[in-house]
Amino acid sequence: RAANGVIVIETTKGQGRFAVSYDGMVRIQPIPSLKGLNLMDGHELAQCDDYLFRAFGRGVVKPRPGFWSDDHVRQFHKWDVGQIDQATYQSTLDSLAALDNRTQIRNLLERTALYHSHSLTISGGNQYRMIGTARFEQSFPTDARNTNRTLDLSLRSIAAFTPQLRLDLEGQGLLAHDYTKTGVPQANKLYLTLPPWRMLRSPEGLPLAHYKDRDEQSIQSLVALGLPEERYVPVEELSRSYDQNNNRWARANVALTYSPLEVLSIEGRGAVEYGWQRRDQVDTKNSYTMIKSFNDGTTLSGGKVDEHVFPQGGRLRETLNESFSYTLRLQANYDQSFSAHRVTALLGTEIRSVRSQGSQNELLGYDPLSLSSTPCDEARLTQGLKETAAIWGNFVYSPVRWVSDQEERYTSLYATASYCFQSRYNLTGSLRFDQSNLWGTLPRVQWKPLWSVGASWAIAREPFLQAARWVDLLTLRASYGIGGNVPRGAYPILTVEPGYNDITNLQTLKLATPPNPELRWEKTATTNVGLDWVLFGSRFSGTLEGYYRHTTDLLGNRSSDPTLGWTTLETNFGELVNYGCELTVAGLMLNVAGVTLSGQVLFS
Repeated sequence: RAANGVIVIETTKGQGRFAVSYDGMVRIQPIPSLKGLNLMDGHELAQCDDYLFRAFGRGVVKPRPGFWSDDHVRQFHKWDVGQIDQATYQSTLDSLAALDNRTQIRNLLERTALYHSHSLTISGGNQYRMIGTARFEQSFPTDARNTNRTLDLSLRSIAAFTPQLRLDLEGQGLLAHDYTKTGVPQANKLYLTLPPWRMLRSPEGLPLAHYKDRDEQSIQSLVALGLPEERYVPVEELSRSYDQNNNRWARANVALTYSPLEVLSIEGRGAVEYGWQRRDQVDTKNSYTMIKSFNDGTTLSGGKVDEHVFPQGGRLRETLNESFSYTLRLQANYDQSFSAHRVTALLGTEIRSVRSQGSQNELLGYDPLSLSSTPCDEARLTQGLKETAAIWGNFVYSPVRWVSDQEERYTSLYATASYCFQSRYNLTGSLRFDQSNLWGTLPRVQWKPLWSVGASWAIAREPFLQAARWVDLLTLRASYGIGGNVPRGAYPILTVEPGYNDITNLQTLKLATPPNPELRWEKTATTNVGLDWVLFGSRFSGTLEGYYRHTTDLLGNRSSDPTLGWTTLETNFGELVNYGCELTVAGLMLNVAGVTLSGQVLFS
């Protein structure tokens, strides 16, 4: 990392005879302990509820006709109105306190986690070198609802046609699949929300039903109308809804380097990247969610079923995201050493474009086996139905659909240079001009430069410290630079969002953000001074650093006149100052027979 923030990475290259290597790993993780959650047991929760009911619930805590209430609520109300005596009520509390569903939750929703990965690498070559890796990973996390797997492929080839001409080819690909059963929430949520006496299975091991909002009498009234039972059985419900994600990603790089002189090279590089993701959220026909929606979407007339407006069957919500980007770069590199001097520099230009498209669609009456679906009157569902079998008597449903398309384009000119004298004194500098379709169109806010300068002094290489062999590295450095932050959420032109008016049944366009032709970089000027040291054969190291950052044209939401159409606007309007110092000290305290002990202290 240079003083101006530039990072240079040297990647692995195949060289010599071809070699094949394999690397594998298996990791096992036990189910987390519940002790850290500090949860109440059944007895403690029953006593807590009883105290609250007695203190604040007399005459208030009572079941509502047609709605389900917890066993404790129903028994407290009977005691409160004198239907049962204290002994009977206390017997109910004791029976509830004796139950504990957490072992059943753990058996259903948690497991010992298993993760395994396997990598196969092939490398080698001389004039024509290559390295390729295939990596497979599979994970069965402690959340028993989820499984995922990934296949990652990479290949790099270097062909040196002549000493002056070299071709680099690089490709990467990724295939990933993630599957989660969503019919029941994850175990942690049930631990925190489900009373311990709400068991998942009977003493005989049979699945038990959990009431959601209707009581038994209300459920039977649906059956009398010829509608399906609205019962939620967690053990059976777990697999009736699921969420699966499939990802595809690929990236290709090609670089052609020509070196007409030993000190000069010209590099042309191009890269393309493609990503695709599909997410299917499926609720099957027998899931509680779809049975309830079917019942709620059934209109009644004269106490009988009139019409099934919401279709019977499952539901598919399909989300698709696709992205494509390209980068084209032309760069000249200069590196020359003479006597005690070394000069390096680079000059380049870059064009980059990133386009992201997405959509979501929804099918009702969906069958995942036949891939069939049922059309319905979505306008009526969106406007709302009255006098339905819903527990509230009304039902509104709006299918989820949207389409998005966004493109970001950048053009850049950049240059960096450095000078080193006697391998002790270094000067660096960088300059960059950027333009994008994300900020203003006025000439005075375009092509604003970002630049930095830096210097360092390798004190450990000075003659007066050569005798101090315990000093491995001692460097004093300082830098000053201006960086930028691209605006997000505001644009130089007017942006709109499509919508739908469920009253007029007409498509709409909502003015999302106003035009801001003066939109510009959020600029941060940073001054940094630091001292780095490594002592006693790399056993001790540390850094003392001070910084001062001044941000101008700060991007943020600013209140505006609501009569203009927006209560807040994102614009460049503020500034921020941040300064401080940091001290990091690290040491290797023990290194005996392969056993090491190291430590680090950070002060900020």
